[in-house]
Amino acid sequence: MANVSTGFSKTYVIIIIIYLLLLSVVENGTRITGCTSYNPFKINGTQLPNTTKCPPSCTCEYCPHFSSSEIYTVHSVNCREKSFKHIPKEDIPVDVGLLRLDENHITTIESDDLVNFYDMTSLNLDGNLLGYTTISDQAFDGLSKLTFLQLNYNRALTHVKRIWFQKLISLEVLYMRYSSVKTIQSGSFNNCRNLNTVYLTSNLITSFPADIFRNHPFLQNVDFSHNTLSKIHDDVFLGSPEIAYFTMQNNKITTLNQKVGIQNLTKLVKFGFAYNPLNCDCNLVWFRRWINQTNVTFINTEHTTCKNINETSILNFDADSLKCYDVTMIIIIATCSSAAFLSVAGFLIYVFRWDIR
Repeated sequence: MANVSTGFSKTYVIIIIIYLLLLSVVENGTRITGCTSYNPFKINGTQLPNTTKCPPSCTCEYCPHFSSSEIYTVHSVNCREKSFKHIPKEDIPVDVGLLRLDENHITTIESDDLVNFYDMTSLNLDGNLLGYTTISDQAFDGLSKLTFLQLNYNRALTHVKRIWFQKLISLEVLYMRYSSVKTIQSGSFNNCRNLNTVYLTSNLITSFPADIFRNHPFLQNVDFSHNTLSKIHDDVFLGSPEIAYFTMQNNKITTLNQKVGIQNLTKLVKFGFAYNPLNCDCNLVWFRRWINQTNVTFINTEHTTCKNINETSILNFDADSLKCYDVTMIIIIATCSSAAFLSVAGFLIYVFRWDIR
């Protein structure tokens, strides 16, 4: 009996090896060609019955992937451009890993629409009709393994709720571009401890909470371009030391306070600050000097201009020509002036005390 078991194990291993050799293996973390309608790693046919389901007109297939430590299959369900008005939860296989529902007409996500898909790692909901009032508070509660979430081009999405992200503890990448987002609730990403990338490009955001990007040890990429931001909070990335890419181009920012702490990001590689109505005065002297000192690449430097100096390039802003004093110096000068005035006044009062009497 042991020999039979050993023989079966060897046969199983050989089948897997041959299967993998027939596939075209590419770079780490990317898909391997050779998708099938069944799971090739379940040779004995023990798949759960509800893993063979597939929504009408969609494509459901098992596609091999691999990481640095293992080779695995992902059940991919592609329902792109199928005119769905709601998520076809009854027909989606329970072991779905990658679900594409982009370019449909989905208006709502109910609390039980996605709750049973525990293995899902990627969800694409681009180009639908979702709004912040039509996404249930518990919409993503069952997706504890989700790492990639796309919500681009949902024009009714005007606000981002904190509660949506409370159970997304594995989330790494969030795309919420080309929508109508105006506000983001404080603490929205507090439980997303693996967060790496946040793209909120082309929305209507006027400000974001001071704590939204703090204390994220793996956060590297943040894009707030094409919004209506007028200010960036001090210590915006406090506790997030891995920031490598940060851009806030095409906003309404007039200055950048040194306390924002951009200059303290030792891993920063690219920084975008172009197409903002900058007021190049004493408040930007530190920034102009930092440009000369840092190795950071500035995106569209030629379009980073001083609105108050005839749209001249920030590179032509002569910061050293300004006579600027920091707050401490101003306080010292004011204190000394007051002391001098009081001393003189006291002396004059003493000298003319009899006349005054």
